Amino acid sequence: MKRLIKNGLVYRNEEKSFLPMDILTDGGYILAVEERGFFDGCDAAVTDAQGSRLTSGLIDVHTHGICGVDFLTADNEALKRASMGYIAHGVTTVMPTLASAEFEAMLRASMTVCEFRETDGADFCGLHIEGRYLNPSKRGAHAPELLSALDADELMLFE
Repeated sequence: MKRLIKNGLVYRNEEKSFLPMDILTDGGYILAVEERGFFDGCDAAVTDAQGSRLTSGLIDVHTHGICGVDFLTADNEALKRASMGYIAHGVTTVMPTLASAEFEAMLRASMTVCEFRETDGADFCGLHIEGRYLNPSKRGAHAPELLSALDADELMLFE
């Protein structure tokens, strides 16, 4: 179903500012963004943004969790809480990140995250395995006892 979002201030990268514009969507996807009034007479349900500032959904490409959830230890209920927490803050897509841990814990977490399917919150677009296979001299905050030399056979289990 088409929806027209009118009277919003839409962020435009080209101008680096919010401009008075209307947005035409269909099924949750943006079809077009045009100057106010451009879509008048269009067959669409209308939502009045009442001068609200509008941006496209944000993408978080490096995050370990939100709302008290750590992706390394999360179960499905915690992942749902995290997904809803991200969407509440305008983040529509997340790349969950796993810090260094014992191999079994990382494998279990990767399977849980990759099997999770959420339809109401932010989407998880993959998995970032940050830790474990790091150069000890460049480990940052990662605990040295949780680091491991690169192991191709071990990595194959993450596929």
